[in-house]
Amino acid sequence: MNVCVLVTRPKNQAEVLCRLLEQAGCLSMRLPVIEIEALQQSKNTFFLDKVAGYDWLVFVSVNAVKFSLAVWPQAQQIVCKQNIAAVGLATAQAIEAVGVDVDVIPESGFNSEALLVALSEQQVSGQKILIVRGQGGREWLADRLRFLGAEVDYWEVYRRIKPPISHQVMIGLEIGSKVDIVTITSTEALDNLLAMVDDDINRVLKLKPLIVISERIRKKALGLGFKHVVVTQTPAPKDIVVAVKSISNGEDCG
Repeated sequence: MNVCVLVTRPKNQAEVLCRLLEQAGCLSMRLPVIEIEALQQSKNTFFLDKVAGYDWLVFVSVNAVKFSLAVWPQAQQIVCKQNIAAVGLATAQAIEAVGVDVDVIPESGFNSEALLVALSEQQVSGQKILIVRGQGGREWLADRLRFLGAEVDYWEVYRRIKPPISHQVMIGLEIGSKVDIVTITSTEALDNLLAMVDDDINRVLKLKPLIVISERIRKKALGLGFKHVVVTQTPAPKDIVVAVKSISNGEDCG
């Protein structure tokens, strides 16, 4: 296809998407706009000691699994006695990869709204729920679960940070001249991308087709001035590639 796609996922999460893009005949330009790092071990240990007291553990991302179950063997033994919910298939697969069964996955959708629907069918009133997530995530799911009568706490196991701004000088001109399609997988990533390039590149990016993984990100992107925004069917890399092909063939320009 000879299309150049800007891949903004964290460095250790971009490989699958880049490989699929290249298999589809596209070029990929990597620009990680978020870095993921574990929170202090002592804080994780504190929450680990409390896990057994919850009825439900809710994992809202693959990273939530990576920085908890995947590095805490004792947690794997404890959570086998709890009900486990995952925000989507990729998160569920990450949980099952460490030997823990998943009890609830949304039937459709891969976000907090879909997860709430799935959990609301489990009669969570009076239940203690621990949401495993990154630092500073959305409050929406916890607020709705509390409204349903659940007691909700957080176990924050990682944080997201913006990479050094030095990317601005290094890739600014290439983004303007080479990139045909931009991909974004979170509202935070969108904010970071625009903060990491100068105003001229901002204006150029907003004229290019933007592929996002949720309607929430789409609305924010449109509000920021992007002209052509396409939402993928799922957040999976294969569906991002489907959207790239559709745009490249002139079938969907948002």
